[in-house]
Amino acid sequence: EARREKEEARQASLERRRQIEEDQERQRAAAKASEEETQAAAKTIEDMKAGLAAEAEVYRKVEQEAKKRVEDRAEESARMKAKADAAAAATAAEAEKAKQEEEEALRQHTEAKEYAEQAHAERQRRRESSKLKSRRHREVARTAEEMRR
Repeated sequence: EARREKEEARQASLERRRQIEEDQERQRAAAKASEEETQAAAKTIEDMKAGLAAEAEVYRKVEQEAKKRVEDRAEESARMKAKADAAAAATAAEAEKAKQEEEEALRQHTEAKEYAEQAHAERQRRRESSKLKSRRHREVARTAEEMRR
């Protein structure tokens, strides 16, 4: 009887270990997916920043050319400056948008981490509940066995 109970306890322990390993693997997969999403978002943001920097450089060159023609073409220079200012405003707006997207990506990453932590806590709670239930069942079985004797 003791050997049987010991074997049952060993089997239950092995099952709990297997469940823990599965939970850890799922957590690792979720964390990896979250990290990949974050990296993809960061790369997108970096690509956008590079594009914005290139655009800003183009607009800076346009503005410099306009300043060179100031003596000859005051009227054309004013139009080019207005265009450059509008482009700078657009670039600033795009930079702000990129910053907001970066913050959103960070927020989503944080939410994903919090969700993973909550899921882990819930699994822990369920495991503890299952352990208590198993203990109660064993105690009831022992009591019944003792009463039969």
